[in-house]
Amino acid sequence: MKKKSRATRRKRNQHIKKDLCVTTNLSDIDDKTGSISQFEEIINPTEQTGESELVAYDENLLEKARTQWQFGDWDSLIKMDRNMLQHHPDRAKLALLAAAGHMQNGSSNIARQFARLAQDWGCSKTLVSQILISGVYNTLGRATTITNQHSKSVSHFERSISIGTPNSDIKLITQARIDNQLNQIGIPRIPSIASNKFVSQCKSINSISNTEQLIEQALHFSPNDPTLLIAYAETAMRQGLYDEAIRRWQRLANVMGEDMLQPYYDRLNEAYLNLKSFPLGTEEEEFLKGDRDKHELLAHIHNVLLPNFYLEIGVQSGKSLAIAKCKAIGIDPMPQLRFKLNNTASIIKSSSDCFFANEADNLLNEAPDLVFIDGMHLFEYVLRDFINVERYARATTFVVIDDIYPGHSAQAKRERKTRAWTGDVWKLVEVLTEYRPDLFIQTLDAYPTGLLMITGLNSNNQILDHSYDEIVKRYLSINDVPDDFINRM
Repeated sequence: MKKKSRATRRKRNQHIKKDLCVTTNLSDIDDKTGSISQFEEIINPTEQTGESELVAYDENLLEKARTQWQFGDWDSLIKMDRNMLQHHPDRAKLALLAAAGHMQNGSSNIARQFARLAQDWGCSKTLVSQILISGVYNTLGRATTITNQHSKSVSHFERSISIGTPNSDIKLITQARIDNQLNQIGIPRIPSIASNKFVSQCKSINSISNTEQLIEQALHFSPNDPTLLIAYAETAMRQGLYDEAIRRWQRLANVMGEDMLQPYYDRLNEAYLNLKSFPLGTEEEEFLKGDRDKHELLAHIHNVLLPNFYLEIGVQSGKSLAIAKCKAIGIDPMPQLRFKLNNTASIIKSSSDCFFANEADNLLNEAPDLVFIDGMHLFEYVLRDFINVERYARATTFVVIDDIYPGHSAQAKRERKTRAWTGDVWKLVEVLTEYRPDLFIQTLDAYPTGLLMITGLNSNNQILDHSYDEIVKRYLSINDVPDDFINRM
């Protein structure tokens, strides 16, 4: 039986992300989506057949939108609304192009709505995926242009164009797209890509440090622009400043939330692998305590409950997943396994948001007996994880959540400053206490950062789901962790 998603608004849109969010690299995406001929039909439409409603419409609208997409004129594409499109014979294709415009302008929620509308009006899932893939390449093109990686940027822009117009003059259209994108970003137009001097001339525009300063200035005015945030992270990667790159990729995750795609997790993972270990804060900031190691407690819980099915969100090294002797599923967009797992355990390389949107109905057809949540250390991520887990739980499902007790206020910062980092996961305790008094919750003084135990779940309870936006808005405004959590009172 298919479960209801975290919210009705998410159910209508969740499958649109499917081919993107579970893909480990961009080269794999094309294999998953098959032929580009369907997308070619949008960009180079053939004559329409069949009768249309007797309502006035612009016969040239699809041709105009096609040109706007090729040139990257996103502002014009987003001017198309549902009322304008609903009686148009090409409404499905136009809605999809409008989705592309909203996606590039950072309005991901509206983009998903138009993508869903396009599918309702006749576009296939493959077709929707292809235009979203094209948008990912365009965003990467913008980001690598900002960071002076101009050979890569040209390649990304060409890939974006070629998905839609494989038989056209890709280089000519790409140049028009590049010029338009640079104008939108605020970077001077650059020489023709046909010139042999193109790369060398582009590289001389700014040094990495100057580029970084320009990005920081732009972020001052547009702090949540994904393209700028990606470029900001890439500048740190190019300089080998991997601790700073981690902060910047996590800042992107903070902004993108459920829409954070696998390619960006892959870059975050690359930064972690290159860094080896995050820099230490002061001795006081790194203080940790607890009366019993968390892995010992998890092993004890396994021995007492004897679960038949164990679910883990946030695998990392695999130490906690290796404890499970029963059927077990671990979910992590960037696992770094160092422990041998039992044959009954499997790992799905995916963000938890994408897992619950696309895989959970098939893989969680039986309720997990024990769940361990140790994913992204931002409270809204953990809140979504709990909401999604509860949809597939029974009353006796036992949930354990890590990182509720920071040892110092520095460890509780949303932007990572210390090696020991809990983020603001502590907020979940207050959220559940206020919004779900029906749950049984108990904190444990576990080493190193505490554990929260929850049971008495109700898969039909939607209070957290319906209150999600209100909760996030309210708790994001809280910056200071109460002393009771640091002192574990």
